Amino acid sequence: MRSCAICRKRACKAELWPLKGVAALCDAAPLGGRSPRRGAHICLTAACLTDYLLRRGGARQRAEAQARVHQVAQQRLLELLGLARRCGLLVHGVERVGQQSEELFVVVADDGAKRSQRRLAEAKVFVEARAMGDATGLPGVVALGIRPSRLCLQAASWFGVWYDTRTAMLANINSQSAIEVAR
Repeated sequence: MRSCAICRKRACKAELWPLKGVAALCDAAPLGGRSPRRGAHICLTAACLTDYLLRRGGARQRAEAQARVHQVAQQRLLELLGLARRCGLLVHGVERVGQQSEELFVVVADDGAKRSQRRLAEAKVFVEARAMGDATGLPGVVALGIRPSRLCLQAASWFGVWYDTRTAMLANINSQSAIEVAR
């Protein structure tokens, strides 16, 4: 059991992300200009990643930190989709994904047909089809599924971060719009 360096939540090492990897991924300065402590880990959640960026000087405001974490999560998830294809763990296409008997982590393009999104009810709506196609080398793909594996678990975690920061950013935009209307 280890604890998160940000929120102090106790979890097993497999559920936490190494702090060195987070610092490199988010382009944040390590604590005091030094390398992170050996063995330090962080929860792979939007709240902990955002707080890490705020504490380490990688961002000046919470909205800026959330935008950076959102960008990193999207980039990482697209990289994982490409890696899953190269490893042979990726199933693509609405028909193929729908016919799989095993549990898949499924994402659909947000600009795809609504019928495809309804057909794959368990699917998570992600980015445009073009971005998913560029990441995987499959142009025009609307639905992608990753077979059960460690990549699948990582993709699900990064999607959770991407979705949480997206929701928070939309809430910030809505609250700023309400303030401007009130003026």
